[in-house]
Amino acid sequence: MRASVGPEPPVGADPGVPDQHKILIVDDEEKWISFFDLFLEGRYSFKAETTLARGVATARSYQPDLIFLDNIFPGVHTGADVVKSALAGASAVMLASELLRNGADRIPTILGEVGAWMVEHEYENYQQMLGSLSQKSVPDPAAYERANYIKALKTFKQLP
Repeated sequence: MRASVGPEPPVGADPGVPDQHKILIVDDEEKWISFFDLFLEGRYSFKAETTLARGVATARSYQPDLIFLDNIFPGVHTGADVVKSALAGASAVMLASELLRNGADRIPTILGEVGAWMVEHEYENYQQMLGSLSQKSVPDPAAYERANYIKALKTFKQLP
């Protein structure tokens, strides 16, 4: 594994090649990092991280020219994910990683899950659901914001 964070020299850097482009790889599967390692080592300066949080931290400090980001990190994969996004106000969701992984046959299943949730919670249509739990939809937005802040503080976990 070539994951690293911090000021150490980039993995795969060739000190004899000036002004190499810097690349960051963020993927939770070691096999993909190893794959990139085969093609990049000696040709480009690169770092690899296995979590999104560490990837963000490294991107800020390393300032890469290019980032390869695992397309299966947080995204929409189920009807429940679509519902959560819609309730928060998203008028569109990204299903690309789910469809690439499991094929277009997932669409009817996801739509069925959304429809079942809407019936169970007495929503007549998607538009009615859109943004119904967003800050803009509550009577006291400031109280909503404070409550979310308190929840964030209570659930905060220090990054490793």
